[in-house]
Amino acid sequence: MQQRRQAGWIGVQKSEVIFFTSLKDAMIYGSISRRYAKALFDLGAAAGTLLEIVSQVELFNNVWGESGDMREALTSPMVPLKVRREIVTKTAASLGASEPVTRFLRFLVDKGRIESIGLITLTLKAMTDRKEGVVRGEITSALPLDPPQFDAIVSSLEKKAG
Repeated sequence: MQQRRQAGWIGVQKSEVIFFTSLKDAMIYGSISRRYAKALFDLGAAAGTLLEIVSQVELFNNVWGESGDMREALTSPMVPLKVRREIVTKTAASLGASEPVTRFLRFLVDKGRIESIGLITLTLKAMTDRKEGVVRGEITSALPLDPPQFDAIVSSLEKKAG
């Protein structure tokens, strides 16, 4: 989701807001994220491990969003590349990430693109949802819904979605 602001564009992610100074920057950032997500999507689809890969990347993205120290260490040019790679490797291992996901995360660090992990994750999830035929929605209500009301809304949406 992107919204226009006076001084530029912002991209909204679950854990952070990314500020772009121009529409061109926003488009480039999105384009890069799509390419990396597509590569990971193709890898997972070919190996039959797409859902596991999505889950593992999402776990890493959650840690990324929650840990300012990790974000600082992985994006700082003052931290040697070898140390940044070790941080990613140990974090991925602690999350139970597979070797392909760990290699992918190290690749992002090597290329200076680890800060794209949020948009890569969102794009990867959207690609996977399309492949799986999943349509996501959000229900907003002025009052809390009781379970029968919620179930009726879900049932109606399922019928409309096919």
